[in-house]
Amino acid sequence: MFASHHSLDNINLIVDNNGISMLGHTDDIVSHDSISSRLEAFGWEVAEINGHNVTKVHESIKNQKISRNGKPKAIVANTKKGFGIPELENQPLCHITNPKPETIDRILGVAS
Repeated sequence: MFASHHSLDNINLIVDNNGISMLGHTDDIVSHDSISSRLEAFGWEVAEINGHNVTKVHESIKNQKISRNGKPKAIVANTKKGFGIPELENQPLCHITNPKPETIDRILGVAS
């Protein structure tokens, strides 16, 4: 609210919206299914994107930096926790899990 009220259009926020915390799925803890509309309600300009698309992330950041419309900017990057690694995808504890050596080798493309 402060940023919007004071027209701080040089503030850029990126929200990694993967729906999971270490405690479990965010909807089981506190629902945030409408992050974009909540930010917009407080006067933010919001772009909602696929956070796994590096080109789109770059494009969105670039657009935020050049826009001077009196609104703070936010990117809601919808992602999947552990994306691309089946053993870790959508696993709440993947940030603190020690992957097996063979999983690390597979991820890095190391030949056995």
